Amino acid sequence: METILAILRALLGMVVMCGILYALSMNRKHISWKLVVTGILLQLAFGLLVLAFWAAQILLVEARV
Repeated sequence: METILAILRALLGMVVMCGILYALSMNRKHISWKLVVTGILLQLAFGLLVLAFWAAQILLVEARV
């Protein structure tokens, strides 16, 4: 249950950040939403890739991140 709440909190954070950036944008019509979504998906894929390998997990534990 805690994992689901953490994921939902992270997703809410991304939505809030995109909303703030949209609200502060001077030229909202020129926002490339395809680029925004692609960037978020690449970030998620990279995070999953890093956490999928045991070496990355060991490094994260040793670094106490």
